[in-house]
Amino acid sequence: MAFLQELAANKNKLRHVRTTCTTADGKQYVEERRQDGTTVVETVATNTLGFCPDNSPDKVVGVATTGLLVGSQDVAHDFDLLKHHDITHVLNVGCGIPNAFEDKFKYLTVNLLDTPKENFSSHYEKCKEFIDEGRSLGVVLVHCNAGCSRSVTIALAYVIEKEKISLEEALRRLKETRPSAKPNDGFMKQLKQWEQSTMS
Repeated sequence: MAFLQELAANKNKLRHVRTTCTTADGKQYVEERRQDGTTVVETVATNTLGFCPDNSPDKVVGVATTGLLVGSQDVAHDFDLLKHHDITHVLNVGCGIPNAFEDKFKYLTVNLLDTPKENFSSHYEKCKEFIDEGRSLGVVLVHCNAGCSRSVTIALAYVIEKEKISLEEALRRLKETRPSAKPNDGFMKQLKQWEQSTMS
C-alpha cells in the first residue's frame, strides 16, 4: 500500500500530457486531463481506419503437393500467374469471390466460412473429386480470400489423406512455399481429428 500512497502524494508532480486514441471503427480523439482533475476530450478525425491496412497484393503461390497449389484471391485473379503455373482447375473456397476466367479454366466454388465452427469435412468429398480430376489433367489452384485458412485446410486434408503423412509434416511442407499458411483454431482441431481418422 505504501507504493500507492507514494503515487497519490506525488500525482501533482506528474507531467500533463495529451493522448491520441483511435477506436476500432476509426474515430480518433485527443484526451487531456486538466489541473483541476477534469478530462477534456476533443474529436480530431473520423475517417481513419482503426488498424493498419495491407493493400499490397498477395501473389505467393504455395505448393501443397504435386499438382496442387494454394493461394489468395489475388493469385486467382492474375491470369498470367495462373498460366505461368500451368493451372487448369481452380477450386474457390472463399466467400463472395467471383471466378475471374470461367472461359479459360474449370472452376468449382464451395462457400466456406473462415470460422472455428465451420465444418470443412461436409464439403470435402466434392473438393477431393475436383482436385483428383484436376491433378489428372493438369494443376489445381485452391484459393480463398487471403489464402491462409480455408484453402490451406482443404489442401492439408487432401495431402494427409492421399499421402498418409501427419498434419505437422503437411503443414511444414506447405509453409516452405507459403509461410502465411495458418488454418483457424477450429480447422486445426478438425484437421487433427482428420489425421487420426485417416491414419487408422
